Amino acid sequence: MLKIILSLFLFFSLTSLNIAFAETESNDEESKWNFNWRASLNGTQASYSNWSQGGVSNLAIIGTSVASAKFQSDKNVFSSTLDLRYGQTRVEDEDFRKSADLIRWRSKYIRKLSDERWGLLGQVNLETQFDVGRNNDTNVIESDFFSPAYITEILGINFQPDEYFSASFGASARQTIVMRDSLVTRYGVSEGENFRNELGFSLILEYEREVLPNIIYSGYLETFTNPTNNVFKSDFLFTNELTGRITDNISANFELSFQYNEDFIDEIQVKQILSVGISYVFR
Repeated sequence: MLKIILSLFLFFSLTSLNIAFAETESNDEESKWNFNWRASLNGTQASYSNWSQGGVSNLAIIGTSVASAKFQSDKNVFSSTLDLRYGQTRVEDEDFRKSADLIRWRSKYIRKLSDERWGLLGQVNLETQFDVGRNNDTNVIESDFFSPAYITEILGINFQPDEYFSASFGASARQTIVMRDSLVTRYGVSEGENFRNELGFSLILEYEREVLPNIIYSGYLETFTNPTNNVFKSDFLFTNELTGRITDNISANFELSFQYNEDFIDEIQVKQILSVGISYVFR
């Protein structure tokens, strides 16, 4: 399974790289397309033998690939981002365990109005994972590839007062897909089904800015409210990332994310990752 996952990660990364290079070579100064691809490989390793202060031998590695494309012409703006992440960790002689796993695709179209800070919005988001996820205590399988997967479509209004901040709100539909039959009820899908559709409203807030020299902050908040449920328990995803460039090819990344989905658990989920490693940016 690990070989398959790593092969998929490599395939998507190389595909993104080839697209970026091909388009960069064909573009000229009048091109309305802008492509960007960032890849990084972060890892840590520690080994101890008769060390007086003690310590636990471990090995961890995380690969990241983020490819984006943006088209802008007059009042039309289209952007798409594919974010892929996968990592494994091994402590002492235990088996490797997953430490990062993400497939996230966001694509949106904006038709600007007479006041160009405002625009009509159409957006599609997809989020799932590559590999099996297990409970840290019981080792029971809790998630898998497309188990779950969330697809969200949004039609609404976008407000962007400057190049750093963007806010979107509108009517939305969300599909929950669970392909592993043993997990369907865990994510709010009826037993015997693999698909659930909900209608509601979504709010999306985005912010990205260089807060210090060579340090970029990226924040993203997405909510989904089904009016037939308790509106005070809306699902949300709130991600925060600080990316710092140490040298041209060495960077550090800190991620702190919060998520709430009552179908899975009636508590806030928290993820925190700090990594340092090799990175490349292609424009």
